[in-house]
Amino acid sequence: MPIVRLRIEDIPLSDDLRYYLSTPHWLDALTHPLSKHIPPVAAAIRELLGPSSAEDETAAAAPQPPSVEVALKQRAVSAGQRSPVKRGPVVIGAVVLVLGLLVALWLWRSQKKTEVVTPVAPAPQQTASPSPSPTVLPILPTPPAATPTVIPATPSPSPAEITPTPEAKPSPSPAKPNKKEPSPKGNRAWQVWIDDFVHDFIASNESNDVDLAVSFYAPNVDVFEEGKKSTDAMRRDIESYNARWPSRRATIRGDVRLGEKAANHSYTASFEHDYYVENATRGEWINGAVAVDLQITIDGDSIPRIVSMKQKTLRKDKGTMQKR
Repeated sequence: MPIVRLRIEDIPLSDDLRYYLSTPHWLDALTHPLSKHIPPVAAAIRELLGPSSAEDETAAAAPQPPSVEVALKQRAVSAGQRSPVKRGPVVIGAVVLVLGLLVALWLWRSQKKTEVVTPVAPAPQQTASPSPSPTVLPILPTPPAATPTVIPATPSPSPAEITPTPEAKPSPSPAKPNKKEPSPKGNRAWQVWIDDFVHDFIASNESNDVDLAVSFYAPNVDVFEEGKKSTDAMRRDIESYNARWPSRRATIRGDVRLGEKAANHSYTASFEHDYYVENATRGEWINGAVAVDLQITIDGDSIPRIVSMKQKTLRKDKGTMQKR
């Protein structure tokens, strides 16, 4: 189904939306009033509906020129009203003019052939530059300079038809093998270090590697309102959650707010993230958003671990789909 995308507010996109919307093009309506942006939208819709609608509207608005048959009849009537005495010289003059043109053309072609046969010194060989291919101008208006996209003349594909290019960021995959474990600080600033830790932690939720997910937690973790849990209890919870929702995606929304309680020992991280989980076998899905607060400490191996995780639900939508 062709989609006309119209952006009315400059809001940063999440990773999932950036993947689906960065490759197709869109129309911008960021400046006021909104009414001045309606003609480009109408033009885009008119083109998606096909050239016939635009041609019909143009044909209906423009006056219809007289047909060739009517024009010939009018010329015949006007010619019949002329005097037969004046028609003869005009016809003779036209015939003489045509004969003169034919003779001139024959002489020019003869002279051209003679010039081609005449031998000349060979000129230095030059590489012929290819003739420029004709440029097809897009029908839709070009977006403002701030948007580095050009509206194509053909309808944009739906998200299901998009094939990720090397430049496009691929959608997270539950079985993606390149998830990262917690690592020491190294030469990184503590802000970069803890920010990387948080992003790797959220990415581990998409993996089926339970050991990877457990590696982000301390031996005892204060989880939500359930109190402290051991590593074995966290492992059982993660295995149960992964079994209930085999397909999972999670994306951090915006920036992670970081705090340093004790240098190289204790940190805080607060952020919001969107998530989507589904179980195709049962035909169920959940699409939601949560606000998360983490307490992070550095263990004896200089590795950050989560010692407390609190979560608040911002949005939660449930639905069903056709079971597989």
